[in-house]
Amino acid sequence: MAGIHPKNICNRGKAGRSIQPEIPRRLRRAIRHGGEAIARVASALRPRLA
Repeated sequence: MAGIHPKNICNRGKAGRSIQPEIPRRLRRAIRHGGEAIARVASALRPRLA
């Protein structure tokens, strides 16, 4: 499903595109407090954004 609407915040960066990951509630709760959980999520997403 392509999110191409120009008013979508994910499409408003310099590149004009982005990702919008679906993150389960349980994981959102874990990363809210930082620490290892946020580091693991960032490490998993970073190479896919480059």
